Amino acid sequence: MSQSGEDQKDAIVEQAAGLAAAHATAISGDARAIRHFVRAFCQHVPAADVVARAPSGLSEAALSLWRFAAERQPAGLDPRPFAIRNRGGMAWRPYDSAGHQLRHALLDG
Repeated sequence: MSQSGEDQKDAIVEQAAGLAAAHATAISGDARAIRHFVRAFCQHVPAADVVARAPSGLSEAALSLWRFAAERQPAGLDPRPFAIRNRGGMAWRPYDSAGHQLRHALLDG
């Protein structure tokens, strides 16, 4: 019996999360958080798009955003708010930086 697209996606995402976690000590030492980040990074991607990629490519794409968010220093809060869609509707948050907002949206959302 062949696997469904979603099952294949889940397997590839888990492989990508494992690869990213293996690099965790070089990045931040938090393998659990990086695994969660990779899963969240791929959560809403259509199965066909994930299945067409190698786990190493997905891992590196997620890790590049993780590194960007970790290394980028916020310039301070910008008084202009922007909207984030979340489970409860729209939430208005002050803008700090794209990398930090992306990381917060994926980890907290």
